[in-house]
Amino acid sequence: MTMTSDRGRFVRRLVAVGIAISGWAIALLVVRVGLDWSDSQPYAPWVETYYIVLAITAVLLAVVATVTGGLLWHRARLRPE
Repeated sequence: MTMTSDRGRFVRRLVAVGIAISGWAIALLVVRVGLDWSDSQPYAPWVETYYIVLAITAVLLAVVATVTGGLLWHRARLRPE
């Protein structure tokens, strides 16, 4: 293994971690903004349903980002240089 291959692997792993963390940060932001929005609305059943759909979407986003980051991490580990 050369220094270049170690650096490339490090960069690919850094990108993988960045994708996972970014996905979670965006998901948290979606939940927070959705909660603020739903709190500002007068009570109606559709507002609650809308917020639940936003929360589920945020969870799915976080899961997809984590899986993508994990796959990229695994790919960086297996990729020969």
